[in-house]
Amino acid sequence: MEFNPEETVKEINVSWYTHGWNLVDEKLMLPGKCMEINCAFGNTTRYHLLPELNKKSTIIGTDSSEMMIEYAKRKYKNDERFDFDILDIQTKNLPEKYIAEFDHIFSYPTVQYR
Repeated sequence: MEFNPEETVKEINVSWYTHGWNLVDEKLMLPGKCMEINCAFGNTTRYHLLPELNKKSTIIGTDSSEMMIEYAKRKYKNDERFDFDILDIQTKNLPEKYIAEFDHIFSYPTVQYR
């Protein structure tokens, strides 16, 4: 059976996104250059993080899955405020382009709760 990102995205239960994000009482409106680690298909990046940032802020969503990043790039290709790139955050050789480049880094999927 071939993996189909369109079907997977439809099946994701977004209640954990909504519930977790409601913990933020006020808009962050953070300025600057931001990164989300483990962004998967980019839904959190686009619909939860981006609206909380200053209108001049930019964000890059990263994930170790090439397939997920390709999907996110296709789906959100028309938004100039953010982009996606492949990055395995566990690498010991972090690419130079990521070192000391970001004002804020998010890793929302790593926060687990019940």
